[in-house]
Amino acid sequence: MSDYKIPAADRWKNQYSYAFKMEVIESIENGKLSQNQASKHFGVHRKTISRWLEKYANFEKKLKEMGGKSPRQELADLRAKLRVSEGENQVLKAVMGIIEEEYGEEMLKKYLPESLIKTYPSKAKVKISHFCKLFGISRQGYYQRVKRYNETQKVQQQIVQMVKRVRKQHKHMGGKKSTWETGT
Repeated sequence: MSDYKIPAADRWKNQYSYAFKMEVIESIENGKLSQNQASKHFGVHRKTISRWLEKYANFEKKLKEMGGKSPRQELADLRAKLRVSEGENQVLKAVMGIIEEEYGEEMLKKYLPESLIKTYPSKAKVKISHFCKLFGISRQGYYQRVKRYNETQKVQQQIVQMVKRVRKQHKHMGGKKSTWETGT
């Protein structure tokens, strides 16, 4: 005899105590057991448990009243978001392939870090490692490029300050002479 069958003598005894029903429902609502597992564990038919859940269960009702989502709804939403993200990922890879064909792989690796520094917000939810993986560069290479970019920005700012200082002192000095004066 299978573990899943209810003995014939007990099959038609449909008088379960309220406490027993609540125990079955609680085990399902807490996520300890699914309906099928509860049916096998407690020896009650699955449809009977479904009716008990409709009649006595509070979890779904409470979630709907509070505006929350049931685990099934949440899972469906997450799956939909995953499909959208996978589609976006495919589009990005296609665009990257086109750019690579047009300009070559070096162009991606050379200008990616600079463009990310300029446009990527510091508190964005996407990790740099994802960008690096998408563009085919290592994180170390990315951060080295960021460091070089920041250093060149500092040097360029210093040069601009020096040129402004010389121009302020000598308003009629030309470009060649001011370059010679600043030593740049």
